[in-house]
Amino acid sequence: MYIVKDRDRILNIAITALLFLIIFSLALTNSPIMMTFDTLIQDFVLGLSFNHPFLNHLLSFLGHPVMTGLYLIILWFLLWGFKHKLISFWAICTYISGEILFLIIRKIVARELPSGHPQNISAGSFPSHHVFSLILIFMLIYICAMPFLKKRWHVWLALVCMWLIIFILAIARIQLHANYPFDTIAGILLAYSWVEIWEIVYLSFFGNLTRIQVFRHSDFN
Repeated sequence: MYIVKDRDRILNIAITALLFLIIFSLALTNSPIMMTFDTLIQDFVLGLSFNHPFLNHLLSFLGHPVMTGLYLIILWFLLWGFKHKLISFWAICTYISGEILFLIIRKIVARELPSGHPQNISAGSFPSHHVFSLILIFMLIYICAMPFLKKRWHVWLALVCMWLIIFILAIARIQLHANYPFDTIAGILLAYSWVEIWEIVYLSFFGNLTRIQVFRHSDFN
């Protein structure tokens, strides 16, 4: 099964959404409290021994929203080609709507980039676009593709690798002065809650799409 009913899903959404809204409010008002914590965490991260510019730029390239869009197209192509059309369509809807939501939030907050940021970046730093998009695509891969792995340890290994990559990417974005620490945290919270919301949408409405010709022979769950 791709998506199962989970009685804790609403609670998970409520907690992550509330935490995101708190950070969103602090960023919107340019809270000195959040700025202080951002500076403290940023100084700590910048002082870490594994601050390698080449690796940071490589991770940023692989986690760029354009690249995650490419990963999504590959995921959609494989799922659609093997007749898993409903879940592939759901993945497309979740990703595109999430990116639209992200752009709206970034426009509203318009948080200034950290000092010393790369010159090719001009958009606001909140939330972290790289972290948000990568979390989004990793969660979609986990939901849509992991059910095809037969061994449980393969699933756990993939999950650990995904979170490790996300953690390292978040560190890289801070070390490159592209995001503040709370920008990356907000990106994680927003992506997680958005996918959880779309899981409810899938269970509630996507089953009805099997009446449409193009989805008639697709599996649902």
